[in-house]
Parts: sequence; C-alpha cells; structure tokens
Amino acid sequence: MVERGRDVSSVLEQYAKFVKPAFDGFVLPSKKYADVIIPRGGENHVAIALIVQYLRTKHDLCKIYPNAYVIQSTFQIRGMHTLIRDREISKHDFVFYSDQLIRLVVEHGLGHLPFTEKQVITPTASVYTRIDFAKSCVVFPLFEVVKAWKTPYVHVAKD
Repeated sequence: MVERGRDVSSVLEQYAKFVKPAFDGFVLPSKKYADVIIPRGGENHVAIALIVQYLRTKHDLCKIYPNAYVIQSTFQIRGMHTLIRDREISKHDFVFYSDQLIRLVVEHGLGHLPFTEKQVITPTASVYTRIDFAKSCVVFPLFEVVKAWKTPYVHVAKD
C-alpha cells in the first residue's frame, strides 16, 4: 500500500466499489460451470503443477476443444512471462509487457476469425486482394470482464 501511495480506506473502497461487484457479477456465477476450482488460486503450486502435468501427459487440448488454439512458446514470450512475474519489476514495465503479451494473443486470435476477400485499387493503380473480417464477430463484452485487454486490442484491431 505504501509503495503505491494508498491507505487502508482507499483500498477497501476500491474493493467494495470494483473488485467485489466484478467478482460477484462475473466470477462467482461462472463457478458452477468449472470442472476444477483450485483453492488459493495461483499460490497453490502443487495443484497447478498436477493439472499442468495431467494436461501435458493425458490430453491434447486441441483434440478435446477443437476451437482451442495454442500459441507456440518463443524466447520472446518466455522472456516477457519472466519479466511480469518478477516481483522487482516496475508498474510501468509490468503494464508494458502485459500489453505486449495480450497483443500477441489478440493477433493470434484475429488469424482465426472468418473473413471475406475484397479487391482494392492501390495508389499505383494496381489491383490488390485483401481481406475483411466478418462483421458478426463480437469481442467487446469480454472487456467488461478483462478490462486490461481493451487497450492492446484497440492497438491491434481497428474495428
């Protein structure tokens, strides 16, 4: 709290105004659909390791979920994951690298959207075939749950 210039009352006010209502409105109702709930969340390294190991050895997620796509791990992605997990990282760098990771996910996802081809005339009078994404795709309701995704998405996708 001190590091961020906050006091107990401002933290409690933020919790009451934003965190708790968001949890009650989005997370709590979805719990009934969960196959597994991990007590203590990300702090429960044993449970997470067991689930990761199970998924790696027993199942190919893309076979279970035909609409699931896995982004290949690269040194760039691993490096950014390392940076955002570092407790010494500045808030500015955390936001920067988190946005970069989200942009990669959004760009990867855009590659799987339905599209149509369209021909345009370039300034040099050449015909160029480009693509238009289908207008039926809905993304913004996600931003009510994950507001951190809105800015990187807007930087990657115009509409």
